[in-house]
Amino acid sequence: MAITLAGLVTGARNLFNDRLDDNYIIDDISDQVDGTNKRFRVTNRNIVNSGDGAPADPVFTINGTVYASVTVSKSTGIAVFTAAPAEGAYVLAEYYHVLIVDANYEAWASDAANFVGQTSVTAIPDGLASACHNYIAAMAAEKMSDLSSWYYSANAGNSSFNKDAIATKFREMMKAKMEIAEKLREDYYTRHGQRNAPSTQVANYSGVKTVTPRR
Repeated sequence: MAITLAGLVTGARNLFNDRLDDNYIIDDISDQVDGTNKRFRVTNRNIVNSGDGAPADPVFTINGTVYASVTVSKSTGIAVFTAAPAEGAYVLAEYYHVLIVDANYEAWASDAANFVGQTSVTAIPDGLASACHNYIAAMAAEKMSDLSSWYYSANAGNSSFNKDAIATKFREMMKAKMEIAEKLREDYYTRHGQRNAPSTQVANYSGVKTVTPRR
């Protein structure tokens, strides 16, 4: 089976728990209601709808009633209501979102080809697909670790998560996924000929986004 860019992105999203149906949230945005405000920011960005492949479109309710006249910026998480909810109204936003957009995954997929010693995504042998999936997931975890230190916000049952703890967990995931990727790559070339393996690589886990083979 031929390796495709879409397949690499899907495989990495599966490993990173960032599929279009993985991240669902119900936001209470009532604290932004003042009787005149029509613009509301939800907790997360990168909102996805049914047209993107998510299970459902975003839904906004005012005092339990669906309010359809809302325009949502998927990239910024800004929702604009046609009419301002009355002061004291209970407003909820329900939506799916992704942690990282496709463009980032696609860029890491190209880097993954280099990581396994290939010139392009389409040149990657089937046996190296899993190594690439783990490499891309490692890059995703690194990005989320960086973002967590200043932006990432999440809540469940009104319990907030410590940002430093989240960043640390993503950093640990990045290291684990990279170790798996390296092992899968080495195992493949052990079976199929070490002469075809890329040069030894050095991964700097403190912030390097692209791991470049030593030449």
